Amino acid sequence: MWLRLLPLILSALLFAAHVMRDAGLLWALPILLPLLLLLIRTRWVLRLWQGLLLLFTLEWVRTTVELTLFRYQSGQPYLRMLLILLAVITFNLWAVWLLQINHRATERTEEQ
Repeated sequence: MWLRLLPLILSALLFAAHVMRDAGLLWALPILLPLLLLLIRTRWVLRLWQGLLLLFTLEWVRTTVELTLFRYQSGQPYLRMLLILLAVITFNLWAVWLLQINHRATERTEEQ
């Protein structure tokens, strides 16, 4: 189970770094504190993190569009940045998918 949570943790750390770059450490801490909830092994924690990761993904999409348009309009290279941010978005969605698998496995275990 913990191996499946590693992408979630990495996604949260990456998003906290993204927020910290613009807003500072004080705004990044609320993103990292819910990681402590992972110590509680319940369904609602996984669902909460799925929702948070989807919100993180929406922010990554917004950032990708904004930065790509800015670089394109100013004549700066943008393709490498675009590919990197698309990889980050894909990684976040993969983490959400892994939580869904984890949730199903937890349900099966509880039924038996």
